[in-house]
Amino acid sequence: MLAKYCPRCNKPFECQIANIAECQCAKVKMSPSLKKWLATHFDNCLCSNCLIQLAEIDRIAQIIPFPKENKDVVMKYHYYIDAGKYVFTELYHYQKNHCCGNKCRHCVYGTQPK
Repeated sequence: MLAKYCPRCNKPFECQIANIAECQCAKVKMSPSLKKWLATHFDNCLCSNCLIQLAEIDRIAQIIPFPKENKDVVMKYHYYIDAGKYVFTELYHYQKNHCCGNKCRHCVYGTQPK
């Protein structure tokens, strides 16, 4: 076992690199699109909680398309309004497919404000 910190949530978890069948990541069902996204955006393992969250975001992304125009943005799925300001969701950031580096509240890349 190898103690690691998740690069997305920064919480500790145990990596079973020597026994992949027992590794926490082997228990999370991931689509090919999520596996590709993870390989593109992370160089290291994520904890099972983050993988489960991302698998759900990826599932919704297959149903709700990324908005090509402002009129296509779907409230609740892509954004919500907090104190009069638009706040983009994890789904929106996931579908955007890159981190802007602004430490967004719902960043899926691990750069949330601390």
